[in-house]
Amino acid sequence: MPKQRIKHVRTDYETARIKYRSACPRHVVTFETDMTEDQKRHVFAYSERLRIMGNNAVGVLKRRMEQLMRTKEYRALLKDYGWHREHMKDLDESSDKYKWLDDERKAIGAKMEDMQKKFRVTFQDVRELTSMKAGDYDVVSIFALARGEDIWGACKKILYGNGKHLHFRKRGDLPVVRAKQIERGITMRFVNGRIVFKMNEIGQFHIRRNPKDLFLEDEYAALCAYLTNPSAEQTRVEQLIKNNCLIPVFRPCYVSLVCREIRGKLRVYVQITIADNPVLKRRKDGSRRHDFSKIGRVGCDNGSQSFAIVSKDVVLLENTAERGGKSTKVREKLIRQRQRKLDHSRKKTNPERFNPDGTYKKGTHGKMKKSKHYRRLQYLVQEQQRREADSRKYAIQEDANRIRSLGNELVIEPSNAKALQRRSKKPAEKSDKTIEVKQKDGLTKTVQKNKRKKRFGRSVLHRCPGAFQADLKKKFGNGYHEVAGNFRASQYDHIMDNYIKKKLDERWHTFLDGRKVQRDIYSAFLLFCSNNDYKAPDREICLAAFDHFFKMHEALIESKVHNHLNICNSGINV
Repeated sequence: MPKQRIKHVRTDYETARIKYRSACPRHVVTFETDMTEDQKRHVFAYSERLRIMGNNAVGVLKRRMEQLMRTKEYRALLKDYGWHREHMKDLDESSDKYKWLDDERKAIGAKMEDMQKKFRVTFQDVRELTSMKAGDYDVVSIFALARGEDIWGACKKILYGNGKHLHFRKRGDLPVVRAKQIERGITMRFVNGRIVFKMNEIGQFHIRRNPKDLFLEDEYAALCAYLTNPSAEQTRVEQLIKNNCLIPVFRPCYVSLVCREIRGKLRVYVQITIADNPVLKRRKDGSRRHDFSKIGRVGCDNGSQSFAIVSKDVVLLENTAERGGKSTKVREKLIRQRQRKLDHSRKKTNPERFNPDGTYKKGTHGKMKKSKHYRRLQYLVQEQQRREADSRKYAIQEDANRIRSLGNELVIEPSNAKALQRRSKKPAEKSDKTIEVKQKDGLTKTVQKNKRKKRFGRSVLHRCPGAFQADLKKKFGNGYHEVAGNFRASQYDHIMDNYIKKKLDERWHTFLDGRKVQRDIYSAFLLFCSNNDYKAPDREICLAAFDHFFKMHEALIESKVHNHLNICNSGINV
């Protein structure tokens, strides 16, 4: 008989280490690798195989989830679960009705989980599916399991959130090559004064360092310090056992490889997930770049294209996702021009696929032919969009850091970026404006067009208010507070102590004494003056702080007009 495997009994130290590691904060730092061109091509090919394998698994899960969603029983359970969750929102957690609804909700959730097991759409099923597919595409199981976790995250949005469909990764959208264990897949060691990474499929590689980037240099030095003395974690775990004191150690958890094509060159970046807070950013003289030690409340009104900030001593009104005050409209116009050229080239190269009026001919199939001119333009558009995405990301991070330096408590309205993105559901209405259209026979005809159903889709695309609010939430942590849905900051008048409904195009709030304040800035002021439960503005605080706020408001408006700084949808005439 074969020898039975002796089951490992977890020691007290191992139990405490698990508790310690789960309690430690985490962050991700990105370095560029110094791989050879041959190694880069191998990583790109490996990521492509991982993409195809993931798409194959997504196809299977897509069919399973469609079968699950078609059953009347599951749809009824989903409806009941949502009904219970909605009715529990406004109840006190200690009340009997809340506890009764919570028990019923858990029972419904258990039935839903049983049906998910029956149709094989659980986390374990996704892991088994990706492990099975890994062998068909020559992918190591540790990378396949990490890809399976990403796919399961998308499944959870459909099963438990507001997701609707699973999506395939298109060609060129390469997934991250990730191993969720530091000892497997991609390992890292400290050898001869530098960090060495190893992946069996490509061999060893290192980090490309830049002495001018002080933040990455400090992160690299902290990683080297841990790798030279890994026993430091044991000391911290023992302190947690004895004194119940959590002191994170700069421990690398796992490594990922990210493939990017930038300006026509293949680049591979290594992302290291580290169990500790990031090192503080500093300037060349050693001073801290961001000072987050200030204590105080900050009110923020986040709009579709701009944001307003009010704190005790600062009032701001800025465009979202802009760096250095440079407008994004010029670059957006360039992208639109190139996209029109792409459309024109596609129609010229594939005349059999389009009608004489330029509309697509139904019933035609197959790949579109792409000329050399088309491919060159397509690359220029992709490169411009990549640069725009990076610019938006950095601008959002800079603004979030600046707001975090004003205080440690943020009061803001719930995010509504998704709602702003949707088209209007109202039936078509005629516009008040009329236009003259020249007909084929030479005569002109007056036409009254319908009102557009589009809302803020392009603004949300170019300004990313949802990403801005998500970054604020991450920066403020426990100090981030969203007000109640009936707060109505844009309608309250603290002097009259009532709510006045305004149209969207009314950008100024006028008081009884004739003073005017910009609507977004005033909303941020009311959020700054909210009461302790964040359900309504506190009128006494508003009355006490308004005179000082109004002086700062007037100085801000004067500076915008004097410097000709245009703020989108602000109503400020510059």
